[in-house]
Amino acid sequence: MADSTDKLLRDYFSGRLKLMQKINPQCTRDIVDITFCLSVIKPEHKQAITKYYSDKFIT
Repeated sequence: MADSTDKLLRDYFSGRLKLMQKINPQCTRDIVDITFCLSVIKPEHKQAITKYYSDKFIT
């Protein structure tokens, strides 16, 4: 489960999930769920998560 959550968050922060939304309607629900979760956690936790997944795409 952790691997699938990690992949989902990587897809969300890379923008891939938004592209997949046109093919798979489930992605829209995933985007809503992730956005909601990020809105209710502490700001410092949100920053840490955002930084962790955003840093994975810097080359």
